[in-house]
Amino acid sequence: MINITAYCTFIFFLISILLICVLSMEEKKSKGKRKVVQQLPVLYSALNLQASNILQEINLNLSKRAQLYEEDWLELEQKINQVYHSFTTQIMQDFPLLTKDDLHIIILLRIGVSHEDIARLYNIQLSSFRKRRARLKQKMNIECESISQFIQKIYTS
Repeated sequence: MINITAYCTFIFFLISILLICVLSMEEKKSKGKRKVVQQLPVLYSALNLQASNILQEINLNLSKRAQLYEEDWLELEQKINQVYHSFTTQIMQDFPLLTKDDLHIIILLRIGVSHEDIARLYNIQLSSFRKRRARLKQKMNIECESISQFIQKIYTS
């Protein structure tokens, strides 16, 4: 997991430098800020692609693990907060009844880990995981057909 942390930090560092360089070059070239604003969607899509790559790598690493330890959860929360702008903080503020275990399930659902892999990580049957998802919906007091889809869409702009 340490290699993933170093890799993700390096990628975000490179993206930040690239973004700063491109913005400064655009500011020098343009007479107004209009051109810079027009280029931002391209830069944001590049950042989203990097975030997507990071999430795929996390997902791949999780599929190989038999279980996650506390330091793994802390690292995963940190990466999710980087990619999704303080996601865990927002969830805990909006849904204060959630436990740390509930938050972990929400994180795994947010990054698209399959239900089978989540059940495997928790060493439970898939039917037990279905019950946990139903209880999670009750705790969050939400009405939706799929809590997985709800979590995928929450806090996206």
